[in-house]
Amino acid sequence: MPILLMNSNHFKEFNGLIRQLTNQFFVWEYLQNPKNNHAYKMRDNFWRTVIFSLFDDFLLLLINVFDKDNKVLSIYTFLAKLQDNEKKQILLKEIEDEKYKNILKQLTIWRGNYLAHKNLYFILNPQELEEEFPVKHAEVKNLINLLIKIIQETNQSFNPLNVTNYFEYYEEAKNHCIKDTQFVIDHGLNTPAYKKLMQKMDSTSPNAG
Repeated sequence: MPILLMNSNHFKEFNGLIRQLTNQFFVWEYLQNPKNNHAYKMRDNFWRTVIFSLFDDFLLLLINVFDKDNKVLSIYTFLAKLQDNEKKQILLKEIEDEKYKNILKQLTIWRGNYLAHKNLYFILNPQELEEEFPVKHAEVKNLINLLIKIIQETNQSFNPLNVTNYFEYYEEAKNHCIKDTQFVIDHGLNTPAYKKLMQKMDSTSPNAG
């Protein structure tokens, strides 16, 4: 029983990390839609900060997930807890597949020169980083889909009682991110209904009047 608890907690923490990463990616991806440009022009400073911060954060989290340091939470330390050795070896082999090598290499370069450390040359010449070591959207999505697949294929190994379909779980998370982001684009954070609610709460506060 203690082993199951340890594994369940390990799964929970790793899935939480992937949820954070994917939420950032889903919001950033949706914000790339040109139909929203009018909103960005109206609140340029805010949206510029949000978009660039999301981009940097999810890329850094993504490459950190594939860190081979056994002292950090990563796909490798996650799978190290998997007691099904056959499944573990299959998944580790899939991570090393040729189709992921390029994007992992590029992201490692980005982490060392921009995301985690600011290489002076590339900071002054950012276009050269993008041109020499392009981070392709399709390849990033492939990595994210791989992580979701691994979550789905290991959930019951960590906890037999976990019957969640994580493909549906992350699709639903994506839909929520899109819906919430569009709401903020359309209405901002202080909607008329929100303001009305705050006014009502203020009027019923013990300190009112």
